[in-house]
Amino acid sequence: MADSIATIQAVFDEFRGGEDCLTATQLPATMRLLGMNPTEDDVTQLCNSVCNSSMLDGTAFVQLMQEALRQWLAKDQAQELLLSFQAFDTQGNGRISVEQLVQIMSMSGNPFTSEELEEMLANAGVDGDGTLAYRDLILKHFFSAESRTARGDWESLQGPSGPLSPLQEATTLGEVAKLKAARGDLEDAANLRCRGLAILEQIHGPEHPDVAAAFHAIAELKEAQGRVEEALEAYTRALGIREKVLGPNHFYVAMTLDSIANLKDRLGQVEEALAVACRSLAIWERFFGPQHPHIAKILFNLAGRRDSLGEVDESLRLYARALEIQEHLDPDSTEVADILNATANLRERMGEIADCLNLYSRELALREKLFGGSHPEVLELRDIIASLQA
Repeated sequence: MADSIATIQAVFDEFRGGEDCLTATQLPATMRLLGMNPTEDDVTQLCNSVCNSSMLDGTAFVQLMQEALRQWLAKDQAQELLLSFQAFDTQGNGRISVEQLVQIMSMSGNPFTSEELEEMLANAGVDGDGTLAYRDLILKHFFSAESRTARGDWESLQGPSGPLSPLQEATTLGEVAKLKAARGDLEDAANLRCRGLAILEQIHGPEHPDVAAAFHAIAELKEAQGRVEEALEAYTRALGIREKVLGPNHFYVAMTLDSIANLKDRLGQVEEALAVACRSLAIWERFFGPQHPHIAKILFNLAGRRDSLGEVDESLRLYARALEIQEHLDPDSTEVADILNATANLRERMGEIADCLNLYSRELALREKLFGGSHPEVLELRDIIASLQA
């Protein structure tokens, strides 16, 4: 579709035939030449919105056509979106999830920026189940309150619903915050999460699973910003609510305990981190049994904490448990290589050279298989083994 002033001016020159102005009756033909296919109502609405004269000079014509092209592009985009949304609407209920919306927008040829996508979400509103009415989204984003018509089957579209409910607003703020965080706008994301938290507290009171989830999400953003103390405070608030509302052995409690343990490590509070992680481990084992990849991760971190406290035998025992789980799940994984490396390093510091060489050699074979012989980690391992053998 043509969109340059020079092209619009060339169309004007083509139709004016030596006159200084064009008449409104000539507009449909000029618009078709510019790639549009207007109805009589389209032309009437356009003229009423931009000019009050039936005669247009070059300046007025350019202004009118720029507005027409802008509106026509919006209608084209809206029609394409409607078709895309309908393709993803497998239940035929007029709703899609936020994840589906992002997937559609990430397809090739997507004309929308991240900021525009966030604006669309904020305008349409997301329900508590994480879905939105895509007709509302299209109407609120593309059409003014005065005119909600477009090419195609738009007659069946009702006008958008009224203001967002408090729960819709809180959910929408959370979803927009996710998008902002994904593109690195952590401060804006945290502010949106805090606004959502205030709404949720008004709806549910201070002790509710949704309020706890909001605190947890805020804590993650604060942690990503390096604001460790603020993150720890928010995680602690989330933990207190979850323990009271869900019980001390709930899976969500374990998730928050994991986060607190990692933060306490960063603060150098190793013994406290160890105690928190042990609580988390017990819950994970209760929910998933002893052979779960996250349990291996907890064991690996616990081993490192025991090592830093000088509890070498317990550290070796935990590394061995983590290795057993990971080798059972996937013997050719980087996780196995990492555990072999940590155990070898500990054996080396203990002066058990033969054992550490065996572990380093197993790690080397695995990393060569994963990364090839010229990878920096492989080359570094070869140097370590050579120095130990010298």
